[in-house]
Amino acid sequence: MFYKVTILILIQMLVSITLLAAGDGATPQNPHIFAQFFNFTCTILILVFFLKKPIRAFFTANHQEFVEKSQASKKEKDRAIEAKEDILKKIDEFESQYSVTIQKAKDSSAKQKQALLDEVHLGAQKIVESTEKKIQSIRMKEKDALKNRLITAAMEKAKLNVSKPEIQHSVRINSDFMSEARTSI
Repeated sequence: MFYKVTILILIQMLVSITLLAAGDGATPQNPHIFAQFFNFTCTILILVFFLKKPIRAFFTANHQEFVEKSQASKKEKDRAIEAKEDILKKIDEFESQYSVTIQKAKDSSAKQKQALLDEVHLGAQKIVESTEKKIQSIRMKEKDALKNRLITAAMEKAKLNVSKPEIQHSVRINSDFMSEARTSI
């Protein structure tokens, strides 16, 4: 490659000298231009000769470093993608567990609500039954007490009526009433 660059520079010098010489005759208008061009060409050749290997090593090292960093970057990107996928899976699992947990809680609360309602209904039913039994008991006691008072009152009236002579005829009616009252009780 060095030789190709050198030959290219020599061809360029030859073309430049030829063009300068073709100006107004055989001598160039500016005699220092040839010296400047020659110095420039020599500088380039020296730079190419001495700096070729260090520049190539520099760019090779940079290229190698770039490749290593590129591979490291790709590995980090792959790890980040895997981490993202893992996080997304965990989010999906969490959401499914969340919905299952919510559904279980709803079912459980519905069962507990129904159990409480059943318990309250059973308690209310027991209270109603107990109250009805108490009412029936009180009714029976009051009925018996009323019967006893009626019988007592009827007997007292009958005794009063029996003692009167004009009501002898009613005695028979009262005795019939008493016998009917006793049989109905």
